[in-house]
Amino acid sequence: MTEELSVETSVAGAAEFLGGIDGVVNAAGITEVAPLESTDFAMWRRVMAVNLDGTFLVCRACLAHLREAPFATIVNIASGQALLPGASLSAYAASKGGVLTLSRALAAELAPRIRVNSVCPGIVDTPMVSGNAVRSAAPDLGRYALKRMASAQEIAQALLFFTGTESAFVTGAALAVDGGRTFH
Repeated sequence: MTEELSVETSVAGAAEFLGGIDGVVNAAGITEVAPLESTDFAMWRRVMAVNLDGTFLVCRACLAHLREAPFATIVNIASGQALLPGASLSAYAASKGGVLTLSRALAAELAPRIRVNSVCPGIVDTPMVSGNAVRSAAPDLGRYALKRMASAQEIAQALLFFTGTESAFVTGAALAVDGGRTFH
């Protein structure tokens, strides 16, 4: 995700194997939980490199293929942290805020040929969240209107919506799939 040549080679191989690329979902991401004074620059750069730089590199590497496809889509996974950041997640929140803004900029630039949208999950029951540091920094589930974590399948359903014809008139949108955390 962080090495330009590796991304370009992988995308070219995928396009050859699949006979083109008509949609992209940028789902790679990492988080580091640390207050600002404990966030060293190496940690900051690692989070930015995977979450934001990787998203940029994949979008750019796929662009020529997407331009050849009718109804092409890009869906980038941002985060509820991009909408309502929490403590001790400054690098993660900033990187996902960058993904959100990059998505909106690309939606303006690539329209009308390619639609670009973002999904902003809240806490999801995944291996990334199962680590003690992430779980301890996660917002209290009481702040979620639905009072629970999302399943990965629930996030996948939002991704499918943005890649399908049901969202044919949607671009530049950020969909909070966060159990109601960011609305209150």
